[in-house]
Amino acid sequence: GRHMSLSALEPQFWAAFCRAADREDLLREQFAPATPGEPAYEAICALFRSRTRDAWMDAMAGQDACCEPVYSVAEALESPAVQALGVMAGGLLHPPLHLSALPGRYGSAPTLGQHTAAVLDELGYPADAIERLHATGVV
Repeated sequence: GRHMSLSALEPQFWAAFCRAADREDLLREQFAPATPGEPAYEAICALFRSRTRDAWMDAMAGQDACCEPVYSVAEALESPAVQALGVMAGGLLHPPLHLSALPGRYGSAPTLGQHTAAVLDELGYPADAIERLHATGVV
């Protein structure tokens, strides 16, 4: 129920993955079709099933192989990478960039329909028409 991602598209990353996984026999299979039934694909699937995610994380620690765990949202928020970015504040996840000239405002997303009346008003709808749209369930 826990997964890893492998994005070793460049030869050096694929080679690092194969070495770290102790499967140098797969070095020539980097661009083999990722299709069920294809021998290289089946070998890689079996390889990933042979270890837990934690074991894979241990095997890939310190390797530049583009092979990383797939985190749940809670795990991602607690991960060292997210913590190092400093993007958590006030229980909210903020963008990983900081604009000094235009500081961001953070808060919850609007609820469905929260601003509909204001938008319709800006578009020139009269108040009675907006009320009818709400009353009839159109908006």
